[in-house]
Amino acid sequence: MTLPQSLRFVLSLIVALVVPVAIIGQSEDGLDPVTLLQPLQNSWPTYSGDYTGRRYSALEQVTTENVQRLTLAWTRQMNTGMPSLNGPNSPTFVGGEGTGDFAIGGQRIKGSILQVGDLLYVTAPDHVWALDARDGGERWHYFWKTRGGPHIGNRGAAIWRNSLFFETVDNYLVSLNAQTGEENWHVEIIAGCVDEGIDGYRAPSLECACVDLIEQDGRWIVNHEALSSRYAPWKSPALEASSLNFALLLSSSRA
Repeated sequence: MTLPQSLRFVLSLIVALVVPVAIIGQSEDGLDPVTLLQPLQNSWPTYSGDYTGRRYSALEQVTTENVQRLTLAWTRQMNTGMPSLNGPNSPTFVGGEGTGDFAIGGQRIKGSILQVGDLLYVTAPDHVWALDARDGGERWHYFWKTRGGPHIGNRGAAIWRNSLFFETVDNYLVSLNAQTGEENWHVEIIAGCVDEGIDGYRAPSLECACVDLIEQDGRWIVNHEALSSRYAPWKSPALEASSLNFALLLSSSRA
């Protein structure tokens, strides 16, 4: 059934479990990036699970013998439209460079839901939630006041140690504390991509790949340091090119 555009979409996130799952919490340092290079164990820390891109977990709790006994454990309604910024259901944290006057309708949840420790991370344009994986309870909700742009979807987040990163429709990279939802920093990725309420910025999820950046003319590489908002081009911008191929790299050692 298609809801009228005039209605705010309220999406339901449904989780089914066959038996209680033992969820191991994160270490004090958060997600160790090394785990992304190893076969999946008890988490789903990136949009394809790990860097192999296979989207496959070797966990054996759900099998062909017991899959028919899966039952509904909980549901969670997600308001992906413009939330009330004052009141009992307002977001835990509000950020952004907009005024809050840009009205957004309800959005679909299109990105992969991440799971690290006992938390599920859910994203939609301008929204990030952390939910308790056991019962769907909201741990925190971050809302970004956008300057505008086409709100057609958000492809998910990324986690590095205790930081969660996501991109906004109006061309910002945002870092949040993955445990509390409090903003660490945000920075405009490429200045001038978005005018108030008109143009947009798109960064679709792609398969992980290795590219010889030295030989690729017209490619602008921006290096963001994961622990701060400092950044610098790794190569001179090629804005005169007919199209701008863009890659975003996170680094803990280079500013």
